[in-house]
Amino acid sequence: MRRSHLLLCADIELARFKVLRTRGQLPLMSGCVDDADSRGATYSLDDAFRLRLLLDVIGQDDDLPAVPPAKAAGLIDNALTWIVGNGLPHPLEAREGPDLWVGVAVIESGQSDARYRFSNWFAGSLTELPVFIERAESEAFGDAAVRIVIVNASRAARLVRKRALRLGLPEAEE
Repeated sequence: MRRSHLLLCADIELARFKVLRTRGQLPLMSGCVDDADSRGATYSLDDAFRLRLLLDVIGQDDDLPAVPPAKAAGLIDNALTWIVGNGLPHPLEAREGPDLWVGVAVIESGQSDARYRFSNWFAGSLTELPVFIERAESEAFGDAAVRIVIVNASRAARLVRKRALRLGLPEAEE
């Protein structure tokens, strides 16, 4: 798809896209050809999905930032790699069942004089979240989750697919 279609499907303005691209903060994407002046760049529906997910992760639509853009692309890559690696369908392919959420939990562990933090990636339904938190905390010797950031990957996939269908893009029907 062309860049203009990518922007419409992901619901992002061109200026914001250019800022993210200039800063190297795009979760793009499988070998797309994108230079600053190219209007013929080739993007996929997955690229639009990853971009929409990035916007949800960084909290673009409101005043409550969630994850800095420089870290968000890595979160998306890790979560989607985990999904595929664990035999779950890609959110663009999953058309039924509970919504798939992706995100990260920051866990703090250790003694008061030697505390450290680490991240655990989450991908699953909301009903799986309490078990995920409990397991992550037990692996940290009973210490606590500091924060959890999750976004609805199924919602992002539905939004992108719906917009692509409205544009008549053939990849939306696959």
